[in-house]
This record gives sequence, structure tokens and C-alpha cells, in this order.
Amino acid sequence: MKRHGLWAVILMAVVALMAACGAAYPADLVSADNAVAFISRDSVADIQAGTAYGDIIQKLGATRDEGLEGNHTAVYLVDGSSFLYLPFNRLTDKCPQSGEELLAGMQSALGIRGEVTAIEQGGDGIRMLVEEEPQADMLMKAYVRVDSATAVVGRDGESAGPDGIRAGDIVEVLFDGAVAESYPVQGRALHVKIVG
Repeated sequence: MKRHGLWAVILMAVVALMAACGAAYPADLVSADNAVAFISRDSVADIQAGTAYGDIIQKLGATRDEGLEGNHTAVYLVDGSSFLYLPFNRLTDKCPQSGEELLAGMQSALGIRGEVTAIEQGGDGIRMLVEEEPQADMLMKAYVRVDSATAVVGRDGESAGPDGIRAGDIVEVLFDGAVAESYPVQGRALHVKIVG
């Protein structure tokens, strides 16, 4: 009888310890090595204020961590046009905002739409020069790196690779973060859609 009581105490202590440590989340839920996850507005809208960041990220899907110095920032591309940033310290921290509030704070994704006028092969992908139509007497140009981590969508809506892009194609590009402030601008593509 005493033996069963000891095991019950040990079991209760283990359960209490696990509860104190919080929920266990996969180690690669947010990582600098992950690709940015593509999600819809609808998947964010029903998030309740006070939900743990780990639970939010499990719901939305594993994604890239762009945080610095021990802080984390989970990044999502929402409906192909805006970035959602979720900054936190620990996955067990509670998000004070609702899904609607998170959506209101999104940032527009930088991009360019234009004709591919030159392509260079290199590494595991290509570097292409994209030129917009002249607007207000300015011609926007960008050197865009497209590699195996870039989501490329062909004219048929099917997934493609960097080798599916040709000079003369009309493309819509979303940059993967900041671009070099040069002329032409330079950046890595997160998403490329061949539209013509």
C-alpha cells in the first residue's frame, strides 16, 4: 500500500513539473532555416487574444524566425501580399492581440511586376533583371535572385522552378525581406508568379 502511495506522489510531482514547464513545441517550429510560410487571412482572423505564441504558430504552420539576440519573430506571408510578424521571447508567452488586430498591423510586401529582360544562371538558381513599365517618368528595375527556396508559380497556376522562367516573361515578384538600395535594386525572391 505504501509503495502505491509513493508512486502516486511521484506521478503527481512529474505531472506538476510538466505543467509548470508549459506546453512542449517542436524544436523547428520557428527557425532561421525555415522557409516563410504562406497563409490566408482567414487562418489568422479567428485567433483569440491571450493565445500562446506556440499554439498560434502550430496553427499557422512552421515558419522562418527573423528575430535577433534571443528574441524571436515568426514571419508569415498572408494572401501573397502582406507580411505578418509575430515577435515573442518564449513560445509559451501569450499574444495580447486578436487575429483581427494582428491583421490590421500587417506590412505590405515589397515587390515588382514587369518583364524579365535578362537571366544569368548561377548556384542553385538564377538572377534575373525585371523591368517595370515606365511610371511617372521612372523605370523601376530590379535584379532578383530566384533559387530552390523561392516559390515559383507558372502560367498554369502549377508550381515551377527557377528554370521555368524565361526572358520576355511578365512576372510578379515578392521580395524575401529587405532589398539593397541600389539602382537597380537587388533582392532575393520569396515568391514569383509568371503572369504572361
